[in-house]
Amino acid sequence: MAEITNKPGTIVVNVEWNPREGFSASNESAAVIKIGGSPGIAETEPQFRPMQLLLAALGGCTGIDAVSIMEKQRINIEAIKIRITGERAQEHPKVFTNINLHFDITAKGGSPEQVRRALQLSRDKYCSVGNTISKVANLVYSFSLNGQEFSL
Repeated sequence: MAEITNKPGTIVVNVEWNPREGFSASNESAAVIKIGGSPGIAETEPQFRPMQLLLAALGGCTGIDAVSIMEKQRINIEAIKIRITGERAQEHPKVFTNINLHFDITAKGGSPEQVRRALQLSRDKYCSVGNTISKVANLVYSFSLNGQEFSL
């Protein structure tokens, strides 16, 4: 098998299966994630299912972007929690059809307009995971800032 690791922009993740532990994924910095299937299959410890990992990747990607943008806007972020809910098609391959992302943000010095702009930039320009998923699923963003609800 020919590897393409020398091409710019190439990302490599290794996935391995062990009959006692199931699947695990690792990257170049030796971070490891356990990946499970249906409950009870090689599940010796808590694991993420593949579709949960996709939602987690979306939350991490857009969250990283949003924090970076809000920090540049001089917003003092105290906490961010992102709840992501994905609806799947009934027929195989059961792709995501709708995904809702809700950002619960506690911050000082930021306006709803600044937060909205940060999330829009992540959604529309910077988050490659979201831009990939949006080709097959409808993504809906909302947020609360210091307890007050807003839509994007």
